[in-house]
Amino acid sequence: MKKTILTGALLAMAGVGLVAGSAMATSINVTATFTADNILNTWYIQKEAALATTVNIAALTHYNDWKLADSAILNLEVGKTFQMVWDVDNSGDGSTSNPAGFLGQINFGAAAPLYSNVTWQYAIKDKSYEDTDNFSDWDWVTVTEYAKNGDGSLVNPLVGDGPTVNGKSIWWDGNGSQAITGIGADAMWIWSENNFGANVDDRIYIKAEVTPVPEPATMLLFGTGLTALAGAVRRRIKK
Repeated sequence: MKKTILTGALLAMAGVGLVAGSAMATSINVTATFTADNILNTWYIQKEAALATTVNIAALTHYNDWKLADSAILNLEVGKTFQMVWDVDNSGDGSTSNPAGFLGQINFGAAAPLYSNVTWQYAIKDKSYEDTDNFSDWDWVTVTEYAKNGDGSLVNPLVGDGPTVNGKSIWWDGNGSQAITGIGADAMWIWSENNFGANVDDRIYIKAEVTPVPEPATMLLFGTGLTALAGAVRRRIKK
């Protein structure tokens, strides 16, 4: 009788562990918040090297106003790699008096049951990049990080030196000494002091690569279920 109760308890523990672990590791809502100097042309979402969707940037409220950020909530599958690619354009000629930049962050939420690293990259616009079916083949350059931000915010300028952090930069001065609302104060602009260069159509592509993975606690819960299930099986075999 005691063995039956113990086996039942082990099976119940296995069920709870497996169900809870798998339920927590299905998908997660991720918030992308971003702005650019001065226009976002297109925003692509790619899943596992296959174009998933193209976002209508014009439908966003502030796609052409760098002083105000836009946000979107995405539901991403755990264990899958997603690429968010922004096509950024800056009007005017290439000169040090006409800088261009992109500022953004990926937020997984304080209570998110999963975590993920975010890799930020850029690619200069080129004629060979007209095909957007697979961004993985592009010549991407990883933005070197000064420090890792847990919220996935940008942490390093593209080119040039100087104060390019949100709330303390050339854009800060041009925004009435105000940081871009909705983006962390420690987020830094990916920027060019020469409008991305005069010979590249004054455009650049910014990519955030995201792969949500279960946090250790979730994996531990899942492992607890497997261990309990294995124990119950062994007991039945001995019996």
